[in-house]
Amino acid sequence: MAKRIQNFVSQYRAQKELARNEDLLAFTEQLAKTGGWNFDIETGETRWTDGTYAIYGLEPDAELTKQEAIEFYHPDDRSEIRRLVQRCIETGESYEATLRLIDTDDQLRWVRTNGEAIRENGDIVAIRGAIRDITELKKSEEHIKTAQKPTD
Repeated sequence: MAKRIQNFVSQYRAQKELARNEDLLAFTEQLAKTGGWNFDIETGETRWTDGTYAIYGLEPDAELTKQEAIEFYHPDDRSEIRRLVQRCIETGESYEATLRLIDTDDQLRWVRTNGEAIRENGDIVAIRGAIRDITELKKSEEHIKTAQKPTD
């Protein structure tokens, strides 16, 4: 009986710690306008954190394929993100890029995205990465550039 109680208490503490960590992750993602993602090469399954869904303007229960996620990128940037992702899958080469994304409200967002390969026994089995909304930074940069232009 004592062993069962001890196991229950240990499990309760682990669940509580997990909940605290999930809450911290959600808060950090929201504050930093950042999200994480994972793509399983064998199954084609994609997993996103809530922060990634927020950047895309999607509800957290939305399920998208890799191709559907890429379709959110600006038409002029889709070939670049496709190339980077495919190269990461085929060669394991990590990437980082600043690209445009159009969310579900048709709002243009600038994002900084990166990806890296996950290997098991030397084989690339998945890729994972992060995405960060840098729209405000880009707007600030543009404002500074405009303010510095000489007027005639």
